[in-house]
Amino acid sequence: MKAILNQDVIVKLSEVHGITEIGDIPSDKKGRVGFDRLRFSGSKIVDLMDLKYIWVKHLGDNSFELHAVKVPGSRRKRMSYSDRARLTFENGTIRIRTLEEVEQAKKEYELQLVKNRLRSRFDSQIGDQKDQIATIAKLVHLLILSLYGHDESAGDLLSQLCSDLKETYSMDKMQARLPDIVAITKSLMNDYYKEIDSVKGNN
Repeated sequence: MKAILNQDVIVKLSEVHGITEIGDIPSDKKGRVGFDRLRFSGSKIVDLMDLKYIWVKHLGDNSFELHAVKVPGSRRKRMSYSDRARLTFENGTIRIRTLEEVEQAKKEYELQLVKNRLRSRFDSQIGDQKDQIATIAKLVHLLILSLYGHDESAGDLLSQLCSDLKETYSMDKMQARLPDIVAITKSLMNDYYKEIDSVKGNN
């Protein structure tokens, strides 16, 4: 059987146009395994699923190409065909992520989806980030009017809102989150102002 090859990848079987004799597809693979898994080793057709070592070529971003033999730019990895979903390229190196890393990445992805949905709901029902900041500014303005401007109407409105605000920002939630947030903010802002002073040439 002849075929058109791209390195060891079988592009097309062709007795007419094929230029490489690759032999027959193993009987247990014929009709069951596609060309995406089959490769020509130089002497016979092999199934990537049966290999303990696979040559992996990084194609850019997080895309890879699998080979049964060494091709330019490839790296030999001890892996199974099913491990291909865990391949990653970091710091110039191809490696296989651990199951724990895959699970963590899945959780982070799902968490980001939740955040995106919440952000979308805020944008559609309350407004975009600028609108939300404006709403917070209005609440602060009410507080200032009530405390320092002695505006009774502002105080009455704040009283009406207090119940919902207490439920939204319960003391338990604030005690659990605010200390860490404040500490991180302090550290980030200290670094920020140091860099600003360095750029401005301040001591």
